[in-house]
Amino acid sequence: MDHHCPWINNCCGHMNHVHFTAFLFFSVFGAIQSTVLLAIALYRGYYANWYFYNGDRSKLVYLTLTSFLMCVFSIGLAVGVILAVGGLFIIQLKTILRNKTSIEEWIVTKAEVRDRDKPFIYPYDFGKWNNFKQLFFMPLGNGIDWPVVDGCDKYSLTIEQLVQKSEKRTRMRYFQAICDYNGSWFPLLSQGFRTTCKLPITDEPRLPLKTNDTLCVTRWKTHWLYGEKANNSKQAKGWFPRRCVVETNGKKKIIDLAALKVISQFILNCPRIVNILGQ
Repeated sequence: MDHHCPWINNCCGHMNHVHFTAFLFFSVFGAIQSTVLLAIALYRGYYANWYFYNGDRSKLVYLTLTSFLMCVFSIGLAVGVILAVGGLFIIQLKTILRNKTSIEEWIVTKAEVRDRDKPFIYPYDFGKWNNFKQLFFMPLGNGIDWPVVDGCDKYSLTIEQLVQKSEKRTRMRYFQAICDYNGSWFPLLSQGFRTTCKLPITDEPRLPLKTNDTLCVTRWKTHWLYGEKANNSKQAKGWFPRRCVVETNGKKKIIDLAALKVISQFILNCPRIVNILGQ
């Protein structure tokens, strides 16, 4: 699956990615056509007197005040569609040519800058043209298993992701809440104007806090931190204001039992990882 689209109320993935991409293309193309036609009508209506006396009268367009305003409004809507949907179409086209979802792009970016013995090879990139053909002309895979490049297997990306998660936990920093935070997305009254204006640009949840909560932080910005509560059985994660917490001096070793259980189950079900650990 690539992503869930609320506009079509469906997920975009193996079986309908081509149709979704075509939908984006024709939406932009239709908006461009509408903009051109409306602009021509607006131009001819504005110069109606010239067309009446000097030009071809078959091209005359008469605009009342209402039709003029509606024409301008429609052009604005069409241009908005071109910019918004066109941007999404470009993102989708880049995704197709690279054969990477947004999450995979994030994993690969971190893999390329991580210290390692040999360069990381993304297992699903066969070149731009082959990636394009794989989606539009000769779909491969069944939505679960996919062909991979030489030197990789279907677990290469998963193993890299597990290593990154392990390294992230070694970089984890611990904080303690010094005041309550109710999880508001716009905490103007409680956290101030600057914190509210510097919100993280993401749809990830906010994490409510209680005084003296211990927090494991893995990401940070100037005014916001991202993490989870220590010994949190519900695995709730989210962003919270930096001003609500202070960093503790000693790092507590907190074992995330739920995460270890998931990783251990995956390792036991993956023969290649078992072989690597055995070596």
